[in-house]
Amino acid sequence: MKKTLIYLTLLAFFLSGCHVSTRHSMYGSGGRNAYNVAAQNTTNQELLLNLVRLRYSDTPYFLEINGITTQFNFSSKILPSIKIPGFDEENPAGLGGEMTWSNQPTIQYSPLEGKEFAVQMMQPLDLRMIQGLIFTGWDVDRVFRLLIQNMA
Repeated sequence: MKKTLIYLTLLAFFLSGCHVSTRHSMYGSGGRNAYNVAAQNTTNQELLLNLVRLRYSDTPYFLEINGITTQFNFSSKILPSIKIPGFDEENPAGLGGEMTWSNQPTIQYSPLEGKEFAVQMMQPLDLRMIQGLIFTGWDVDRVFRLLIQNMA
């Protein structure tokens, strides 16, 4: 009876170590924050690419993220082994386990075009945007040259 209680306690102890929090899977290294940072980085890269296109009088092309869905998969299993007399004398007993976790994102894009694109491209520049460029280290003369070049 005492041995059974000890074995059950050890089994419960080992099983509790196989727990993975869903909070960690959503907000951890591969979760919501990672998607936020990745979306921001790709948006910045796309903006830079389109600024280069405009600089060389090419047509800008923007893709908008419509949605990000993800599927988290988690599975675990325990592989206990017990000594049976007459079998496998070298490995009498053991306890092993396996855990797998995967994240499969699906990102939906759509081209920014039509009326929505025209409204965003043709709206007047906000003074705060120009001020933001200057305050982030852009030379004032470069900012004004870009503005004047685009106005002409």
